[in-house]
Amino acid sequence: MNQRWQLEDRVTELKRGLLDGRFRGDPAALFSLRIALAQSAADAVQLELQASGGKAYLQEQGIGFARRWRESAFVPIITPTLVQLRAQLQRLER
Repeated sequence: MNQRWQLEDRVTELKRGLLDGRFRGDPAALFSLRIALAQSAADAVQLELQASGGKAYLQEQGIGFARRWRESAFVPIITPTLVQLRAQLQRLER
């Protein structure tokens, strides 16, 4: 499945879960979705880097890319971190 469709599916899932209250009763679903959305951000920046090549590192052309790269690196460490979410998912699976 291409990244755009994956992201659209994940956003739809997030909206449905918020509207129907599913996440209140099933926090594991929200944790899994948050992990998947963080992966989508990382995948998108990686794809952009591959598509633009060395141009992404040039000062003028790379300004927007550099900002997106930093932002995508920040996503996994936002509280709760992805490490904390994965640990909680493991506890819930037991």
